[in-house]
Amino acid sequence: MNLCYTPAVMPEQEDPKALAAKLLELRAQSASENLTKATERFFTQSNAVAKMMIDFYDRVIILNGGTITLSLTIIGMLVKSGHPLPHGRGFIFTAWSCFVISLISAILRNWKEPERLVNSESLVLTFAVTESYASMVAQAQSLGVTLAPEISSKIVDAGNETFKTQQGLVNKLSNFTKGVGWISLGALVLGYILLVLFVGCNAKSLLT
Repeated sequence: MNLCYTPAVMPEQEDPKALAAKLLELRAQSASENLTKATERFFTQSNAVAKMMIDFYDRVIILNGGTITLSLTIIGMLVKSGHPLPHGRGFIFTAWSCFVISLISAILRNWKEPERLVNSESLVLTFAVTESYASMVAQAQSLGVTLAPEISSKIVDAGNETFKTQQGLVNKLSNFTKGVGWISLGALVLGYILLVLFVGCNAKSLLT
């Protein structure tokens, strides 16, 4: 009985440098995908929060108008009931000023907030387009393909310059909306404190 021995075929070992390059490429691809997903999730959540804040300041506007109307009604009740002019009139006049400032600030904030959202989305789009084009140019150069270097460089530089300009505009709009938002809330709180002081000064008249 003849036995045939077939030697085992050993798998061809891959070049360590090629293997390392492949692993680095896979790692970069995975990191890019994770970054894309995280960026999309971040901007989706940011836009949702921004829309919630717009709704919140809409309610602040309504609250300011309602409070002014209520305070005028209280003063009207005091005058009609034959009581003397309300005490602490400085409190109520200052409170009205605070409510008006709060109302105007909230309106200005909600007026500029959509513009900030649009510019933020435009900023992300500009960055994505510029990076995509720069990556395409780099890949073409690595393959020995020439894509008019001077023109390509100008396009990338123009994209980066546009990105910086839009980023500055978004920062200005963000600072503006945050600033007038805090002014609106601060004036609202101060107005209520002064309104409470006014009611306290006239509590006896209101109860009789």
